[in-house]
Amino acid sequence: MFKLFRLFSQAEVAIDLGTSRTRVYLKGKGVLIDEPTVLAINTRSDQIIALGDSALKMEGKTPPHILISRPIGHGIVVDFEIAEKLVKNLLEKIFRTTFYSLRPKIFTSLPEEITEVEKKSLEDIMWQVGARKVFLVERPVAAGIGCKLPIKEPTASLIVEAGAGLTEIAVVSLSGIVSWRSLKIGGENFDQSIINYTRDKYGVLLGKSTAEEVKIKIGSVLAEKPQEAKVKGKDLATGLPREIILEAEEIKTAILPQIKLIIQNIRETIESTPAELVADIYERGLVLSGGVSLLDGFKKMVEKEIKTPVHLAAEPCRSVIYGLGYVLEDFNNLKEVLAPLATE
Repeated sequence: MFKLFRLFSQAEVAIDLGTSRTRVYLKGKGVLIDEPTVLAINTRSDQIIALGDSALKMEGKTPPHILISRPIGHGIVVDFEIAEKLVKNLLEKIFRTTFYSLRPKIFTSLPEEITEVEKKSLEDIMWQVGARKVFLVERPVAAGIGCKLPIKEPTASLIVEAGAGLTEIAVVSLSGIVSWRSLKIGGENFDQSIINYTRDKYGVLLGKSTAEEVKIKIGSVLAEKPQEAKVKGKDLATGLPREIILEAEEIKTAILPQIKLIIQNIRETIESTPAELVADIYERGLVLSGGVSLLDGFKKMVEKEIKTPVHLAAEPCRSVIYGLGYVLEDFNNLKEVLAPLATE
């Protein structure tokens, strides 16, 4: 019993509740969970029957009484109860118990463009799952820390965190955000653009997972090499399965408008930054993070359009959770990056 008390009384976790994936970091252990932010719920019994990868495999294949839920949209909680169930189940996986009277400290990330109501909803989830104390870190700041940028120094660190449902661009200096832009654009929007393109051009409806697969396989911002992929979908005229061939140039056509919007907002963020810090940016460059940064040709296009060095994060998809983990592990040195709670 004493060992269990010590485990929970000293437990500290970081949770990156993302649009596409949720990651959990345990103090002293690192990232222990990296699962899709998806749950499968039996609406007849109100029971969770699957979460994460196993729930994702069910998407588009369930009977009416099985609900596939994605409780986070564009980085914001859109279904409080489902998000709470997800976080609670993931924490139970780590601690292998439902004994919440000895509560862990929880560090979590929040988007820049968030209302006080949305922030409070995020906080309330952490309190409801048993947090002893809640700490908030803005996503771009967490990503910058995760990329090991010198965010505490009086120099500019420009981070572009482009995830599944949200792209945040921020100039960080002296542990704070100087200028920023937030776009509800990310990898999932690219998938939907591919779905829309094949529907409009070929009259074929693709599933979400199929669109994502073709994006990963031949998706490119520049489409410098001729590539193609066979995909199967539903013929909207006949209702029957149909196979078509998509080329890399077509994927580029589908996603390029959104890519250009991201680059435009990077430029606008730099333009709204004080001159002294702009000089730092053009000397040191910017860092790309998030899953979108892995898209073929994206780094090269940003470098060409912004005319500054562009660096890719070491592990783009985990920059935010690593940043939260660093704050957790080195709290006394990094506590100044914490954002105020909605209840403060």
